[in-house]
Amino acid sequence: MPCENEHHLHEEEHGHREGGHHEQETGEHHHHEDKPEHHHHHELKIKLINEDDGRNYEIHGEATTLVAMMIEKVYEKLRVKREKTDRLRCENGEDVYQFHAMHLRAYFEAGHCSDHTWVFAGGTGGA
Repeated sequence: MPCENEHHLHEEEHGHREGGHHEQETGEHHHHEDKPEHHHHHELKIKLINEDDGRNYEIHGEATTLVAMMIEKVYEKLRVKREKTDRLRCENGEDVYQFHAMHLRAYFEAGHCSDHTWVFAGGTGGA
């Protein structure tokens, strides 16, 4: 009988240790809820319209992803090689390439491409 009690005590200690770890996790989770309007702010999505064939795509990045990385994803998604004459712009006509050094979150928070839509036109196609 005393052996069982000792075992039970040990389990409680172990459970408490786990509980302590769990509190740490919820503490981290609370940190994410600073800005409720950015509930999924870790992932950002951009709608991509290929003017050359009229097809729509979606590319995903993190808040800390550089615009340059997203531009690379555009070319991966479209399976085309980058040409100097290509155009990648917001629906309002603003060039995307010039912001290559910005993080996505900073890019959007600065008011660029508020609708999160980029329009691609290859050097030989588009309007």
